[in-house]
Amino acid sequence: MSDTRRINERYHLEKKVSSKETGSVYRAMDTLSGETVAVKLIDADDLEDRRERFQEYARILQSIHHPALPRLLDSGLTAAGSAFLVTEFLQGAGFDHLTGEPAVRTLGLLLFAVDGLDALAQAGLAHGNLRADNLFVVDVSGGEEVKLLGLGSGVLREPAHATDDFGNDLRDFAALTAGVLGATIVPGNGGGVELPAEALGGLRDPEALRAFLEEVLGEDLKAPETRFTSWSTVRQELRRALVGGPGRTPEVRGAEAPPPGSGTVRVSLKQLRRQMEEQQSAPADEPPPEPPPMPPKDGTVRVDFGAEAARRRETRAAAPPSADSSAASLPPLGGTMRLDLRPQPTPAATAEEALTPIPSPIPLPPSGRGAPPPPVTPPPVTPPPAPPLAFTPRRTMPAPPPAWAGKPKTLVLVAGAVLGFLALAAAGGFFIWKLRKPPAPPPPPPIAAQTPAPVPVTPTPPPPQVNPQIPLAESFVAAGDLAKAKEAIEAIPADQPRTADEQERIRRVVDALAPLQAQQEAGGLARALSSGDLKALRSAVDAIRPEQEATLTRSAKKDLTRARKILDLDAKLARIEKEGHPLEIVRQASALLAEQPKNSRALKTRDDAADAIEAEADAKAQAGQLDAAATRLEQLRDAWPTRHGLADRIEHLRGEEKTSREMDDLLANATRAGQAGKPLDGLRILSGARPPARFADRFRDAKARLEAQLAQLDQRPPDIKLRKEADKLAYDKNAPVVVPLRITDDYGVETASGWARPEGGQYTQIDVRKVNGTDYEMEIPLALHDNKTIELYVIATDRSGHKSQLGSAGSPIRIKKKGFFSKILGKNG
Repeated sequence: MSDTRRINERYHLEKKVSSKETGSVYRAMDTLSGETVAVKLIDADDLEDRRERFQEYARILQSIHHPALPRLLDSGLTAAGSAFLVTEFLQGAGFDHLTGEPAVRTLGLLLFAVDGLDALAQAGLAHGNLRADNLFVVDVSGGEEVKLLGLGSGVLREPAHATDDFGNDLRDFAALTAGVLGATIVPGNGGGVELPAEALGGLRDPEALRAFLEEVLGEDLKAPETRFTSWSTVRQELRRALVGGPGRTPEVRGAEAPPPGSGTVRVSLKQLRRQMEEQQSAPADEPPPEPPPMPPKDGTVRVDFGAEAARRRETRAAAPPSADSSAASLPPLGGTMRLDLRPQPTPAATAEEALTPIPSPIPLPPSGRGAPPPPVTPPPVTPPPAPPLAFTPRRTMPAPPPAWAGKPKTLVLVAGAVLGFLALAAAGGFFIWKLRKPPAPPPPPPIAAQTPAPVPVTPTPPPPQVNPQIPLAESFVAAGDLAKAKEAIEAIPADQPRTADEQERIRRVVDALAPLQAQQEAGGLARALSSGDLKALRSAVDAIRPEQEATLTRSAKKDLTRARKILDLDAKLARIEKEGHPLEIVRQASALLAEQPKNSRALKTRDDAADAIEAEADAKAQAGQLDAAATRLEQLRDAWPTRHGLADRIEHLRGEEKTSREMDDLLANATRAGQAGKPLDGLRILSGARPPARFADRFRDAKARLEAQLAQLDQRPPDIKLRKEADKLAYDKNAPVVVPLRITDDYGVETASGWARPEGGQYTQIDVRKVNGTDYEMEIPLALHDNKTIELYVIATDRSGHKSQLGSAGSPIRIKKKGFFSKILGKNG
């Protein structure tokens, strides 16, 4: 991480998103990556003293990758004396907007937040700023997640021990949980937590939630040995409240006595295990445990910690000493359990007490003389079983051993001494009787000593075997694995007899699957929407029952609405396909694909219908109906603007249509020129055109007609003569020479040109210009003839290409300069 920096060198701060005492958060643009990010500026008075601590915090935080934590992109210290963190920019809502929502949804999101807090704790960090507005709910595919915001502020406060950090985070977490659920925390010795009854709806074990808040927030139940020590124990307790099953694992602590009035009895796990085994073997007519009190009519459950503790102390003081009270004082061997100390009905004798043999009295000899009594063998002494504890544990734990378990040898010695004393007394009495009585007649045959018939012992039947699929399904529910939980329940044969307990446990598993089922169905709906598989989408919609819709998240409800719209559009598309209107098929398929772009059936149907429309347009174009073809394709473009190559096809057809109009106009103009007797004009009209292939035959025929008409009108070549005034060919010295010509043709002269040179020189082309009608003339400049004899010739062509000449290069027309006498005669004449 870099040292002090100017934050605006890289990040363009666009908008302040939030502002608190510890700092501000801005939406910003990363000028390097172009990504929208969140920049948090954290104020601190003694930043220099905590520089290294913040840098280490940011380094560890950047190494944690967990979906409940925003992605940390950058961090540092500003030159203005603030620290900053740059994270991904999130779109969502604060956790406090969940107030009044079902507790199932709220606890599910809180479990996700606990996972993030556990990830921080695993890295040695704490949040330090847990509030409802620092839990941000964001929508993701198939559901929603929670992001932990407010990170970094706590590290710049006064340093605290790690245990205090966890304790503060735990208490803040419990407080925001109570706030979102609408609970009221009443402080003081007689305080408690008031939970609205509706806040507990949908929970499989609402007592676990109440116990969690009571344990963390209650003042007189806040002893150190009862606290949660890690986020994993918090997760287990909340999961128990949400889906049922076992709660957090009890933690082994020391053997110190509970504080007075705490309402907590420390009992060893071995004692509890034995206690519960004896309760399971008790007769069926044993009175059931006292049900929990019903909530008052005002819709709230009030847990009064101080009053409850006082009541329990009074109960214990009024009760006579018994094995129950001794059990409560046993030293703990491990585990901490919260037990209900309310007075219980005196339990009936246990099966072991009822079946314990009663020692028979020592047999005495009959009257008169007889055989001495048989030797006396003391019967085996069976110590009485410890009476069951007068409380009901909230969690299933092992029962404790009986109170006399550690003194078997002492009891045997005492019993032996008593029986020995009785035996000696009986022997002394026998001898005194013998000395005082006269001899008795011979005794009858000896009678075998009667051994008391043993009391028949009925073995305690073992507890009924629970179908192993039931606890397996319960474990899968606790883990959130819906598919395996359903498989475990469905693996139980329908015709297999079930006990009432099994039926109740199966019912609870099925009920617990309801919210998980809704979440899984929402996930399947999201996957079906993205895959484009209509069959899977229809199955996903049908799988969501009406009663499940209320438990869906906002994102899942939007997906469900969109899915139903897609199925409705698909049904309309199927009807239009039967009617066979390609353009309507394209329109309906496009509407369906706008909602589900990967719908394979809609894609193929639209392609096939568009191909049919393009084939229809091609047929019209081949028939010369270019406008109709282009119009048809333009209709297709309106229904499917992004059709590949469609715009080029329309442009080509419109270009062909324009060219066709131009070619038709040229042919019409050429035809009119021929009809006016001007075939040459018609040929000139057609000569500059470049007709497409489909017009080639028409242009060729038009040219042939005009050329034939021109040939008929122009059969002879042009006629070239000198005009009358040029009969005497002579010119004046030092003057240009003008040669008058008359050129005629039966259709029209096309071109005329002349060539001239001084005698013996090189020919030079001279323009022949038209004066009017058939009169032409050509002018030979002085520089060309140089007062020498001029030699010249003229060539003319008509419109049909006929050519004629006046003179030639080898036999030119000669013009001489006038002589002196010619000039005199010319002046006189």
